[in-house]
Amino acid sequence: MKAVADKKIISPLTGTVSKINFSAGQQVAANAALLTVLRQQNWVVEAEVDHKELPLLKEGQDALVALDAYPQEKLAADLIYISPQVDAQKGTCLLRLEIKESKPFIKYGMAADVELLSEANVQVLALPKQFLAFSGGEAFAWVWQEGKAVKQQLSYRTVGDRWVIAENLREGAVILSPSGDLNNVRVQPGREVAADET
Repeated sequence: MKAVADKKIISPLTGTVSKINFSAGQQVAANAALLTVLRQQNWVVEAEVDHKELPLLKEGQDALVALDAYPQEKLAADLIYISPQVDAQKGTCLLRLEIKESKPFIKYGMAADVELLSEANVQVLALPKQFLAFSGGEAFAWVWQEGKAVKQQLSYRTVGDRWVIAENLREGAVILSPSGDLNNVRVQPGREVAADET
């Protein structure tokens, strides 16, 4: 018995004992799990995102995680996984984010809010999507020039659901909102496109 008492259980990995399945003096069956060890590694948060946001996401992207129990603590994280499948019923996609720094208050099963950080678009021309029109697969906008509407082909990048970044409009251009049949367009002067710092 002394030989058994002198035995040390050496974990094959560095971690934290999260569960002990037997008490001192209990009989243990062969091959039974004595305890559970959580590997010492960064915490991973799973989140779901609307599939429409997928073009804005990439692995390695910076993020912030706020645990519901500690909402004031913004934890830096990395986007480490984007599921290639979309949930057809919910229209969402699974993401996994790794929290960079371990905190003693983080516990398994905690709920959290996730904020994904995209590239900053500084001094760009932001245009609401409703001002875009399409013809033959090409995007264009109606620009007010010298008292008349001029059809201008548009190069753009999508930002979220409602905005685009127009790449070939001049700053200060007045964009018109198309209405009715685009083959016989009636337009009204719309909002002015100015440099946007967001």
